[in-house]
Amino acid sequence: MIAVNLALMKNAYQEEDVNVSRRGQSLKLPNGTMVALADGERSLLLVNQGDEDILDLRHFSHEEAANPPTHEMGRDAPGRFTSKGTGPSGPEGPDLHKRAESRFAAAFADTLSQLAKDGTITRLVVICDPDTLGEVRVHYDAAVRKALICEIPRDLTKLPIPEIEKGLSAWTLPG
Repeated sequence: MIAVNLALMKNAYQEEDVNVSRRGQSLKLPNGTMVALADGERSLLLVNQGDEDILDLRHFSHEEAANPPTHEMGRDAPGRFTSKGTGPSGPEGPDLHKRAESRFAAAFADTLSQLAKDGTITRLVVICDPDTLGEVRVHYDAAVRKALICEIPRDLTKLPIPEIEKGLSAWTLPG
């Protein structure tokens, strides 16, 4: 697992658009770069219609999942058992909300994969909250890895597009 993550991080800096010599510099997104944002319940795909210096992100698609809290998903309480001296206890029940977020992240990665395979995505920046980014990263295929420029572990999905543009303009490549 660690080797896969290191390979993905290396790939992000070996691309033509973002290379090792640009570490520590601000992130530049050429025209046509896809910016994919997700947080486990919603995803947003934006395309840069501007140039490297002036971002102009435009809506490509979005998706929202109905993902209520676990207690609203209609699950009975987990079973109970007794043990000597400690009183009743039981196993922790499954976190259905977390499972739904994992399924959403896998579906999001599949969407990115399809778009990369059909040539819609040639350059890609993925911005997800850290938990979702970990889930999405596991499902990257070769086409997504090839297009991947950078991953940003932030939750920006609820922000308006101008705020996302400001955040991307201020982002510097780790170095």
